[in-house]
Amino acid sequence: MAIVGGQSIEDQGAKLRKGCEIVIATPMRLLDCLDRAYAVLNQCNYIVLDEADRMIDLGFDPQVCECVCVNVCVSVFVCVCV
Repeated sequence: MAIVGGQSIEDQGAKLRKGCEIVIATPMRLLDCLDRAYAVLNQCNYIVLDEADRMIDLGFDPQVCECVCVNVCVSVFVCVCV
């Protein structure tokens, strides 16, 4: 499931609440979903952050780190913009 901006967060939250095996998210939308309790990452083994490199370039590195640091995960993957 892709969690990205530009789409209804309520619709994405409803799909997340049903459960899913794989979530790929942009950092800010992931934080929004965590803040609204649409998602929890306490049983997460991997996080895939899309466009995290771009967000860091724009100065949002604290938010990108928050996606990773507050949640105990085995591995973090960053999808690099090309």
